[in-house]
Amino acid sequence: MLDASRTRIVVLCGLGDGGMEIALVRLLRALDYGRASVTLLTAERKGPLLKMIPDQVTVRHCSFTSNFAYAIGLNDFSDCSAMQRVLYRFGRKLLTLCSNGKRNLVYDYAISHVVDLPKEHFDAVLDFRGYGSLTTTIGTRLDADFRATWMHDERMEWLPLAMPYLSGYDKVFCVSASVKRRFDELAPAYAAKAEVLYNVLDVDDIRRKASQPLLDDFTQHANKIVTLGRLLPQKGI
Repeated sequence: MLDASRTRIVVLCGLGDGGMEIALVRLLRALDYGRASVTLLTAERKGPLLKMIPDQVTVRHCSFTSNFAYAIGLNDFSDCSAMQRVLYRFGRKLLTLCSNGKRNLVYDYAISHVVDLPKEHFDAVLDFRGYGSLTTTIGTRLDADFRATWMHDERMEWLPLAMPYLSGYDKVFCVSASVKRRFDELAPAYAAKAEVLYNVLDVDDIRRKASQPLLDDFTQHANKIVTLGRLLPQKGI
C-alpha cells in the first residue's frame, strides 16, 4: 500500500539512451526513495533506459487503441508496412498543417487514443523529455498539484508542437541560462514560468570513467580526434 507521507511523482520520458535520458537516470539515482514514490510513465514500448533506472521506480506504459495514433504521436513508423508508412506520414503532415499555436492536432488525436492513463492523484508531474514530444501532452491529462516540463537545448524548432500545452504547466525548467534566454525569446508569454535547473552530475562516475583505459584500437590510428560531446546541431556544431 502506498505510504501517504511519501511524495508521489510521475516522470514522463522516452526509453532511449541519449544525453537527456542519462541526465534523467542521474536524477532518479539521486532521489531519496524513503521520501518519494516515483512512477516512470512512457508511451514507448521498449528501449535501453529500462535497464538503467533504479529498481525503486515503477514503470508504466501507455497503450494505444490505434496503430495510426501511436505512429504519428511518437513519430515512429518502424513497425509499419511500406504502404502504412506513406499513408501515416501523409496523415501526420495534414494534421500538422491544420494545427496552430492553440491546438496541435497530431497530439490531440494521438492522446484521444491513449488508454490506461493513471487515474490516481500525484503531487508532481515531471515531463523530463520535453522536446515537443507527446509526453508534454500526456502531462496535462494527469491529476497533479504541480507540473513541470524541460528545455534541454537552445535549438527549439520543435517548440510550436509544445506551445498549446505549456499553459498547463507550472514551471518550465531550462538546463542552462542560455537555454532559458532562448526560450524567453521564443515564448515570452511563458517567460515567467521559466527557471534554470541544472542537470545532476555524477562527478565520481565521470572521474572513474576518465581514468579507465580505452578498450578499442583508438590509440593505433595516426589521426585522433577527441570531442567533449556528440557532433550534433544541438551542441552548436
